[in-house]
Amino acid sequence: MKWSAKHTVLAGLALITGVNAIALGGVAYNRSGEAESTLRLGERELHVPYRWSGSKENSGLELQIDWRVLPPAPEEPSLSYDYAYRSTTEWMDEKKLAMLGFDTATLLARDLEKIGDRHLQSKEVLLVLELNGPAYREAIERARKRGDKVSDGLTDLQREERIRTRLFVVDAGLDQLALRQKYLDRRQYAIVRGQVQPFTLEIKGVRRVWASITALSVSSVNVPLEMRSAFPDESRTYENDAQKVGKYEADISFGKRLEPWIASAKRVSPR
Repeated sequence: MKWSAKHTVLAGLALITGVNAIALGGVAYNRSGEAESTLRLGERELHVPYRWSGSKENSGLELQIDWRVLPPAPEEPSLSYDYAYRSTTEWMDEKKLAMLGFDTATLLARDLEKIGDRHLQSKEVLLVLELNGPAYREAIERARKRGDKVSDGLTDLQREERIRTRLFVVDAGLDQLALRQKYLDRRQYAIVRGQVQPFTLEIKGVRRVWASITALSVSSVNVPLEMRSAFPDESRTYENDAQKVGKYEADISFGKRLEPWIASAKRVSPR
């Protein structure tokens, strides 16, 4: 049989249909049964998109999940704050990396002067997200002790209490059941998938291996049309912040594939 342009088009349509069916099947499976966890997030943790110069497209809305880690304590000399802002935290040390399946001895032995840290391969692992818990309270306490000013005139404490996300990555592992047994509260702790990338750091002549939590594997959620009114029409810019685009909160559920979706959403009165 001679292959024609018509056959090419039909084959392409069949492929698209098949891919869409697989994607929809994955979504349905993820949302089937009871959610693995559900976190109630606000404008501090769910960011409306930034408005880029010249962009007025607003036909859909996708919210970015804003998370962070608790950086090394100021008195902890093992990591510099340069690395802390690469989403590195004290508990992501060599012992933890070994538990996650990284060969730390091999990493230390590599000639990093030739390959560079950026070429060290990342790995998908399970991460634990904690909402408004001990990590956030520690961040507030550290800000209270610092008492310094930032560029917009707010102290670090004011930014912690009003603006910064309360969602922290507090642990990582490979065994979902073991993590859930450790973090029982499904309204405060969500288990998700994310990327971890190792790097090396030399301190006082000693090279050590650490890692950055570089991303959540699924870092955003689409807003269903019927929930669109719960969120502001105004886009974020670098001149405004989470507090200036309106107050809202949403129940974000994580399903069997540990992927998030919006279960419910509403506008809320300013606190």
